[in-house]
Amino acid sequence: MSQQSAKHPTLNLAEAAPLPGPRLYQWADLAHRGITFTNRGLKKLEIRGDFPPRVRLSQQRIAWDGEAVDQWIMRKIREAATSA
Repeated sequence: MSQQSAKHPTLNLAEAAPLPGPRLYQWADLAHRGITFTNRGLKKLEIRGDFPPRVRLSQQRIAWDGEAVDQWIMRKIREAATSA
């Protein structure tokens, strides 16, 4: 191993264990899970209490609680299964 790589080892994210604690989903994470509402559409759902509220990380960055979003997705799947 060279001296340079010893100072700055490479982290293989595919093999890394998930970090403990809450997960935050950003827009790309929502889209990856099939949630493709517009910002306006999501905001309406949040106001009605039909989608987990966003978390403001900074003035220009928002995210959602990952566990709450995953629970919302599972609830929607169960509702679709029982109404079919």
